Amino acid sequence: MDRVGGTSIGAFIGALYARDVDRMTAHAFARAFSNRMSSLPRQLLDLTYPLTSWFTGHAFNRSLWKMLGDRQIEDLWLPYYAVTTDIVHSRMLAHRSGSLWRYVRASMSLSGFLPPLYDEGALLVDGGYMDNVPVDLMKSLSLGASSSVASSPSGSQDGAALIIAIDVGAEDEGEVTDYGDTLSGWWLLFQRLIGRQLQIPTLPEIQSRLAYVSCVGKLEAVRQAALDSSSSGVYYLRPPVTAFGVMDFAKHEQIYQIGYDYGRNLVEQWRSDGTLKRFLGFNNITKEDPTAVVQLEEDKALELELGLESAFEHELELENRKGAEDGGRIELLIIEQTTTTIHVDSEKHDSRRHRRHSF
Repeated sequence: MDRVGGTSIGAFIGALYARDVDRMTAHAFARAFSNRMSSLPRQLLDLTYPLTSWFTGHAFNRSLWKMLGDRQIEDLWLPYYAVTTDIVHSRMLAHRSGSLWRYVRASMSLSGFLPPLYDEGALLVDGGYMDNVPVDLMKSLSLGASSSVASSPSGSQDGAALIIAIDVGAEDEGEVTDYGDTLSGWWLLFQRLIGRQLQIPTLPEIQSRLAYVSCVGKLEAVRQAALDSSSSGVYYLRPPVTAFGVMDFAKHEQIYQIGYDYGRNLVEQWRSDGTLKRFLGFNNITKEDPTAVVQLEEDKALELELGLESAFEHELELENRKGAEDGGRIELLIIEQTTTTIHVDSEKHDSRRHRRHSF
């Protein structure tokens, strides 16, 4: 993987991976963030008079800062961008430098829930209002582009050759309940308490639907490109998580397991149909150089094996410390194994890093 970009929750998960380039580390921080966001006391204490938004944003900001710290986007291990919508100048921005947590926060700012983030004369909200799956940006942004790029960047020879686009946004509803011309929130709450399943969207769901409606044309273009992935290089993934709402942070583990199973099955499919070989670069080696083929296969096999060992170590360490929390502070010792292949006298070297994360 050469670079990562995302919108809304995708900006957050992408930032975690671009920072550490490690799946289990990203999972640990995503779980900690979800635990904080599902805390009812924190939500109640952050309520404000809703002239601009229901929440002040303090609890959300602090949770993001605890996960991402004071890092700058340009200091991440992988090139990264977060997509936001500037409601002052009516444009989409792709942030490629600057404060990581602030631009992730802006990209996750659903209108009505969090106040827009002020940034140099702009008011930034959720990037999903402009582009929920920013594939075009991934294709055209160059590594040397400016920190904030408008929505119609020029083409670049440095664009990504293979793009995996993951869409977890809302989708078209089959049916909705006819509730008349007025709707009482108290009546709707009572109906849900007695177990009636009415197809009436909540405020977060309406915001999610607005983001989907505003960029449905771009989503359709991504889907069409993915129909011929071999030539377009676009792979469109749609994990089965549409049953969960935008604010279902308390169901993080369930959502994670569904996504993990979906991804595992997909990789098996890619392995059987040859797509995985294309990702790993086997198709770029000429038949005239069989030695290079053998060397590449050995290198990739070793890296995959070490990656699985690293993931297994992470799983053990995380399971041993799962649920260990003291006064809202969790200390997590994570063993990270970084494998670097160096072609010096046919030797391969690996390095091991130990870091203690606190949040």
